[in-house]
Amino acid sequence: MLGGRVSIKAPAGRVTSVDAELFAIRLAIVRTTTTGCPNIVVIMDCLPAAKRAMDMAIHSGQGHSITVSKLIRLHFETHPKGSLHFWDCPSNARWFIHAEVHNEATRTHCPVQEQMETSYDALSQENSKKRLEEWITDFSRGDTRDRHFLATKNDKQNEACPTYTKGGTWLSLLGHSITLCARATRAILNHAPIGEYRAQFHPQEPAASPCGEVDLKTRAHILTDCPRFTKDRVTLPHPCLGDLIKFLTSNPTAFAFTLLREPP
Repeated sequence: MLGGRVSIKAPAGRVTSVDAELFAIRLAIVRTTTTGCPNIVVIMDCLPAAKRAMDMAIHSGQGHSITVSKLIRLHFETHPKGSLHFWDCPSNARWFIHAEVHNEATRTHCPVQEQMETSYDALSQENSKKRLEEWITDFSRGDTRDRHFLATKNDKQNEACPTYTKGGTWLSLLGHSITLCARATRAILNHAPIGEYRAQFHPQEPAASPCGEVDLKTRAHILTDCPRFTKDRVTLPHPCLGDLIKFLTSNPTAFAFTLLREPP
């Protein structure tokens, strides 16, 4: 609190960062509504917590929101001309008062207790993290994916692993185009209208490449040296996912069915 420069600290428990910010807003409202000041300004760097502060719907910190709303209603009954404002102050603004509060909060450490308050979002986040770690471990081990799966790298040159955040590893880059997503899926899984697939599942169908250079049209041939697809070729065995998408974009008939006109 400014003016009186009052510092209030209390353990939030096992909660997410948004839950903790909402708890801090509750502490601030509890204190300021007892000072008799008609105008209240809450300065924070977490807009989701500010929105939840006045949200009575069911959510992880609903108890804090109910307390805040009750106190604010009583506050306005006492101060009809009063006001309540939430100001967003990003950390990169480097406001010295905000930095002082942040440093004071991060320097405070509370011992873990047996019966600490635990939020629903914290439990969900912990469970999702464990499931994701198991998913990545199984994926990296390789025995849960087909041997024909094309391992790719991300922008940091690390293996592209599955994730559920930010739209996922592959769909976040492919979801804008159904045809591009379909062709990328065929290329990555090697389930495509090419000779390598036909030789395994449809041996009666022709498997040679239309370019006439190889008797078996393989994924590697298409990506690296087929004269019919020369734009933005990729490097195997572990191409960058971005480079693969660029190749597919530049060669719209690669890994596509022959409904499109074949390149000369």
